[in-house]
Amino acid sequence: QSSVMSVGGPSLSTDSVARLLWALVDADQSAGRRVAVHIVGLSFGGMVAGKMAAQRPENIASLVVVNSYPGLALGARPWPFFLRGLIWLVLCALTLCSLDKASSDLNEAWLLWGPPALRMSPHAFDIAASVLSRASSRKSPASLVEVSREWIWRRVGDVAFVAAILRHALSAAEVSCLRALGSVGRCLVIVGARDWLVRPANGRRLAGLMSCELIEFGDCGHFVQLEASQELTTLLAGLCETQR
Repeated sequence: QSSVMSVGGPSLSTDSVARLLWALVDADQSAGRRVAVHIVGLSFGGMVAGKMAAQRPENIASLVVVNSYPGLALGARPWPFFLRGLIWLVLCALTLCSLDKASSDLNEAWLLWGPPALRMSPHAFDIAASVLSRASSRKSPASLVEVSREWIWRRVGDVAFVAAILRHALSAAEVSCLRALGSVGRCLVIVGARDWLVRPANGRRLAGLMSCELIEFGDCGHFVQLEASQELTTLLAGLCETQR
C-alpha cells in the first residue's frame, strides 16, 4: 500500500509503477515459481509495459503496446500531446471530483471536454459515458471536507502523472531487451491512426526501435479498446495463443 500511495508524489515514474506491478504478479504466483506473463499496456500503461518487459524479459510471454510513445530522448513527437492535449486535460480535470470513481480524471476530462470529432467514435463514446455514469453514482452524500480532500489528492496525482510521462525514457539497454523480444515475435505495437493525444508517429517510432510488428487501426483514436474492442480482443487472443 505504501507503494500505491506514492502515486500522487514525486516518486511516481514508469519504472516505479513497473516494479510495483511485478511485485503484484509475484505475489499472485506460487512461491518460488515465476510464470511468463502476457502484458498489454495502453497509453501510459504502454510506457509501463515497456519498462516491465525491459526489467524482466525472461518473464514475458508477449508484450503489446497500444497508443504509447518511447520518450522524448528517443525521438518522440510531442506536439500536440504535451503542449496542447495533456496540459489541457489537466486543466479540464479541475472541474471533476467523485469520491468513489476508480477511473482516471484525465480520461473523464477527455470524454467530457475533448473535441467530439477527435475523442472517439460515437458508439465507443456512448459505452464510455455509460461506464462513467455507473462509476460516479454515490450511495451516500459526502461532506465538503471529504470532497475537497479528494479533489486536492487527485490534482496532485494529475501533476505527478504528467511529470512521470515527461520523464519517461527507455535506456539503450532497455531498448536492446525490447528489440530481442521483438525479433522473436513476442512484441506488438498498435496505434489508432486518428489518435489526437499520442501522435501515431510515436507508435511507429516505438515499433521501429523494438523491431516488432506494427498494426494501425485506421478509424480509431486514442481509445482503441472501446472503438474496436472485438477486433482488438481477437488480435490479442491470437497472439497469446501463438506465444504460450
